[in-house]
Amino acid sequence: MDMLQSNRTFLAVAEQGSFTAAAKRLNASTQLVSRQIRQLEEELGAQLLHRTTRSVSLTETGRAYLTDARDWLDQYEAMIAAVHSAQQALSGNIRLTAPTGFGLMRLAAHLADFQALHPKIRLELDLSDRRVALVEEGFDLAIRVGTLTDSSLTMRKLTDMPNIVVAAPDYLKRHGEPRHPSALNTHNCLDNAGLVEPGYWRFQDQGKPLSIRVSGDFVGNQPRLLAEMARRGLGLARVPYYVANDAMASGALVEVLQDYALPPQSVYALYPSRRNLPPRIRVFLDYLAEHLPVPEDRRRSG
Repeated sequence: MDMLQSNRTFLAVAEQGSFTAAAKRLNASTQLVSRQIRQLEEELGAQLLHRTTRSVSLTETGRAYLTDARDWLDQYEAMIAAVHSAQQALSGNIRLTAPTGFGLMRLAAHLADFQALHPKIRLELDLSDRRVALVEEGFDLAIRVGTLTDSSLTMRKLTDMPNIVVAAPDYLKRHGEPRHPSALNTHNCLDNAGLVEPGYWRFQDQGKPLSIRVSGDFVGNQPRLLAEMARRGLGLARVPYYVANDAMASGALVEVLQDYALPPQSVYALYPSRRNLPPRIRVFLDYLAEHLPVPEDRRRSG
């Protein structure tokens, strides 16, 4: 039996003094109203109403129960209203985790802009390159970059990050600029040990996939590190565009092989459940999906 609905029905009958009037108020049938009152009385083991062919009145027990039922329903409605209000208000904490390099170089500025728009939302960002246990460690969401493993978490793709190949002008002056990916076997290629398939750089050559075996005398696990080593003239680096953007603007790095697109890396948000997602988190995810993408003129298709 639905005690909440049965008590609402009892309150309507007591206030209207009629099963028919209560049924009209509740937009229900008289038979349903009568059945719910009967079930409530059976559950309580007490008669709440006197019934005659012409009227309905409260018993002494019914009058006492009416006061308690009103208080209980008022408290319930107040509790639900408070929950709804909290859900709708764009305030509260958002605890998130993101990779260190991406968080510092791509995410941080957007977080500052988001908080300027929503000053009642408190952000707590944990930068870490390990795969945190979201639920166990109390995070609301995680930002992940690259290929995701199977997960019970809800996943939302936020954007794709273009990848590019860069080198310092001094390196290119000494070793020449590769004009085709196949020429990479004559260059010192700074590889990323964190890739799914290190040692291979994948391109698109006139719409066809092209996998090139690369080698070099330096391997790192951070795109920022690889871009810095390339800036110092050590060799060619395959990095996300955002990592090399500032260095290219200053002339410290130059993009090569621009006619051969590399597959982008996808950026995802992971969170425990799509159901009952607090509005502050939904608004935050929408904001990132709108502002994280690199401008169209810098996109690469993979």
